[in-house]
Order: sequence, then C-alpha cells, then structure tokens
Amino acid sequence: MVTHKNYGYRQAFIRYRDRWKSGLQINPGGLRRVLRTEFFFRKWDSEVLEVYRGHKPSKVSVVDWQHYIEDDPEALIEIFRENVTNPLDEVLAPFRDQWNRTEGKVISLPLRAV
Repeated sequence: MVTHKNYGYRQAFIRYRDRWKSGLQINPGGLRRVLRTEFFFRKWDSEVLEVYRGHKPSKVSVVDWQHYIEDDPEALIEIFRENVTNPLDEVLAPFRDQWNRTEGKVISLPLRAV
C-alpha cells in the first residue's frame, strides 16, 4: 500500500480543495464520515470502499494484507471507479451544473431511500 505522506486522504483533499477554491474551509474528515454513512444506507457497502478510505478490508487477514496482496495502483483505480466513483456520480449528476456555478449556493443532496 502507498504510505508516502503526500498521498494521504487529507493531503489529497486539501490539495484539490485549494485548487478548486483557495481559502475554502471544509473538514476532510467530515466528508469521510458522510461518504461512509451514505454508502452504508444506500447498501453500496463494500471492501472496495474500505480500501478507498485507507483501511484494510475486514475479510482480509493481516498476513495476507501485508505479505501476499500485491499493490497494483492501476487495478485499484479501475475498481474505485466502478465501485465508488460511478455510484456517486449517478447521485450527484443532477447537481453538477449548480455546483459549477460561481454563485455560491448550497445544494442539498436528495434523501436516500432507507
């Protein structure tokens, strides 16, 4: 797994946030909680989300995780697209135009079906 400090979730989030809107104060930890909660209630929960969030999947032993599963960044990117980004893109698509405006409106996400 990638352990370099510049590749962590927080650092990546801050980098992209500052490129998007310098000076904006959003807590990356809060977005991690929202992501986890939404995936749970939408029943999209998967081991892929755990890896995406920087955790060892619960069904994989420590020995396998540390010694036998080879790091393949290209494969992980494709898995993340299929299991994390694509489901989120479907939910967020109707709001993308509104978010990309510079008016600064707050957009509410649709209520999830429980």
